[in-house]
Amino acid sequence: MQDFIKIIDAQVMEESLINYTQYQIKGIRKGEVFVINKRYNDFVILKEVFNKSWPGCFIPPIPQKKSLGNLDSNVITYRSKYLSYFLKKILKIPYLWLGEEMSIFIKGTTEQLQEVAKTKTLQSIISKYEQTFAFNQNQQVHDIDQFYSQICQIIPQIENFSTIAKNLIKEKDAQNQGLVMFVEQFLPQFEKLQQQNHPIFVNEETQEQFQLSKKCCTKNEYNKVYEYTKIVERELLACKDALIQRNAISQRVKDEDEKLYKLNIQLQELHSKTPLFGKKEEKLASIQSQIQLQQQTLQLLKSLEFLINKIISQQEIPNFYRFTKDKYGRLIKVFSDFQIKYHQAQAEFWEKIQLKI
Repeated sequence: MQDFIKIIDAQVMEESLINYTQYQIKGIRKGEVFVINKRYNDFVILKEVFNKSWPGCFIPPIPQKKSLGNLDSNVITYRSKYLSYFLKKILKIPYLWLGEEMSIFIKGTTEQLQEVAKTKTLQSIISKYEQTFAFNQNQQVHDIDQFYSQICQIIPQIENFSTIAKNLIKEKDAQNQGLVMFVEQFLPQFEKLQQQNHPIFVNEETQEQFQLSKKCCTKNEYNKVYEYTKIVERELLACKDALIQRNAISQRVKDEDEKLYKLNIQLQELHSKTPLFGKKEEKLASIQSQIQLQQQTLQLLKSLEFLINKIISQQEIPNFYRFTKDKYGRLIKVFSDFQIKYHQAQAEFWEKIQLKI
């Protein structure tokens, strides 16, 4: 049985005086069929745990929190759609789908899931990354800082494109409704008033012909443009989150390096001082111990930073470009096919009308 996961239902539930939405999820994982119920906050925690367990890796986004209107039917529909998208993206990332975080999400509790994140150490994350990812020395390495700068500029543009596409959907719907009303109601009624000897629109054959073209004429493919821009926007936000985590690790390396530098300064200053009541050796031992621990922490952080840079530059950025290129290609194919069929259907209908005049 092939693995899959999807949200099959979403219902508003009542618990004491609190109402909430329950999402029913069905899937197959490692040959086991499961049906589970989750709340929105369970998805929030799952994503947070993924971020802590896999810092710097692409973690699919989830819909943003809303302070009001959570039980509105449109909000529930929107969340169901993009929570399903979140789960399906997880399914396509083996180390997330087959990992312990997903196992607990399906079989365990939220509390158990949160405990997982607490057990993660720098060494355990490094070991896991070394076992999970393979790097090709000859593979193209993308400039991470340049990519981060680009997506920070692109995200507002994509958000603007989404708004434009949403407006086009409304305009197209209005145009389609106007076309149907014009052909099915206005023209036949107007023709009756003219008392035409050879009616064109008060004609069963004409109406049948229009019904054949109506399905295509009234179809609205601008929603494909809107869906594409929203998905790319979400992918970009997920990439940005991963890069923010990477930047946080890099900053932590600098901070820990600064701490090590200050400890070494303290050690040098203490060496140059005159012993005070015989406690100099104790203080020296204490600082040397701190320096040793600091060196170990810094080395682990640098190792993790190195691995994260490799993952992002050699895998995450190329995967993003590949995804958007494929998605864009499919979008253009669907939309161009629609435009061709739309204009062909319109042209065929009106050409037949001209023959009747």
